[in-house]
Amino acid sequence: LWVPASSCATESCLTHAQFVESKSATFADLHRSFDIKYGSGRVRGIAARERVTLGFVEVREQPLGLVTLEQGRVFRLAHLDGIVGLAYKYPKEDMSFLHNLKQQGQISRALFSVWLDKRAGTSKSRLNFGGIEPEFIEGGLHGLQWLPVQVENNPCFWMVPMQSLSLGSETLVTNQRAILDTGTSLITGPPAAVKRILSEVNGRTVTCDNFREILPSLTVNLGGRDFTLTPEDLVLQST
Repeated sequence: LWVPASSCATESCLTHAQFVESKSATFADLHRSFDIKYGSGRVRGIAARERVTLGFVEVREQPLGLVTLEQGRVFRLAHLDGIVGLAYKYPKEDMSFLHNLKQQGQISRALFSVWLDKRAGTSKSRLNFGGIEPEFIEGGLHGLQWLPVQVENNPCFWMVPMQSLSLGSETLVTNQRAILDTGTSLITGPPAAVKRILSEVNGRTVTCDNFREILPSLTVNLGGRDFTLTPEDLVLQST
């Protein structure tokens, strides 16, 4: 979990809410630094502990990063101030916000669920710590697809077996591992498969009027069940 520090002078920090540690009676500086690289940026700062409140729950002595340098266009343009990491596992001395919620008795299960409303301008998306809301699942709880997390050679990801990846009726990949990540809007994959997907648009004029006819659907098979992304799911319609 990190937020911009009051001492951060980069543009992305100055245009977002900044944490003023001198105003907190529960802030504790750990006197060590941290450095995190993302696919679209990088942050550096100091490590600390702090009491964190979210809605009606509170976590004591939560590991907290105070960012003193943000690099990357995404942080300047994004609406977010900071990031709450929800990775699969953490070093024991730096437990995640989710695991601290469970350890301190705020939730009964170390579980979180996400529902994203893809309609622009809405505020109905949900993040639930400790439970699942069946009304947001097609078929209710019976419609859930449970997948085993693969822990071998897995540093911190929600990594699951992927049976196949198909473009239209063409199978591109079989028997691979996939990472489910709520922290990115990107889809990455093996170079050969990605190049094949991009070949559908290379050299063609794709517009908001014709992309539905040009682009095929992308289907991911997880646990024997197909999850299909239509052209509407894959294209960010903006001007």
